[in-house]
Amino acid sequence: MPLIAGRLAANSVDGIEKVGNDILRAMQRETNTSLSANLMPHADLVAFGPNIVCSGELFSTDHGQWRIRISDFITGEIGSLMRYAEAFEDTRPLNRYVLVNSLGDGRVLTGPLSITKEATRHVVTCPVATSAPRQAAQDLGSQMAANPVTQDIFLANGDIARIRGVDSLPQVLRQTLSMMQGEAIFARDAGARLQEYFYRYRGSPHLLSMLKLDLIRLAAIPYHDGTLQRQYTPLHCVERVWSMKLLAAEPDGDRIPMLLDLEIKGLGRGEYTVSVLMPPQNKLKVVNQ
Repeated sequence: MPLIAGRLAANSVDGIEKVGNDILRAMQRETNTSLSANLMPHADLVAFGPNIVCSGELFSTDHGQWRIRISDFITGEIGSLMRYAEAFEDTRPLNRYVLVNSLGDGRVLTGPLSITKEATRHVVTCPVATSAPRQAAQDLGSQMAANPVTQDIFLANGDIARIRGVDSLPQVLRQTLSMMQGEAIFARDAGARLQEYFYRYRGSPHLLSMLKLDLIRLAAIPYHDGTLQRQYTPLHCVERVWSMKLLAAEPDGDRIPMLLDLEIKGLGRGEYTVSVLMPPQNKLKVVNQ
């Protein structure tokens, strides 16, 4: 109808859940498009903990402090950033971090943020730890090999096939990025948020930047494994995330291929194609409850 051209029309016969999701995606696209028009020149996304993401620019690193000039908020707002700074002592160690997309790296916070205002921009001073230790790819431990297509274990020379070291790197990448946060019964805070971000920001200009932020978190922020009683970065040997891109617009067979440009300890910089688990959105709701 000419009177409603350019407006979203959702068919009620598809069910209230489908209609609601269509409307939500349309609202997010409009909001994100408006935000992207106001971003600082050359600014990229910065995350302070798991719930605050804004456009920002890292302009100073000196004596264990990162100074970041921030602009528009993608998630959260200046009030939530101030509350995050004030609640540092009560914040779980796993959630004390800063991630910088333009750097492809992140750091654990060693103290509360300090927020000041310079002209029209807020400046956040972040006391940070040194870079978390990574494991060389050559030292990755032995594990059962999984078929990259079916994900099933298989036999080799009459025994269960195993891989280790550099040979296991593609499997480590695939398995780590495919384990969704909330999926592990005894470690609800472990895992990736790639699947959550894919559906939340699909169709928005922030999709790839949000996915990259989570790759940085998995590469740079240590996770304490209560079962093994040790601490390690989930991606083990990834020292820097240079870039990432989706090789398909939609998942195929509950998986979507990604091209990752990574700095790997012991190997240097290289590109890796990883097929990441991306189940339908309705399955994510069950996992994330």
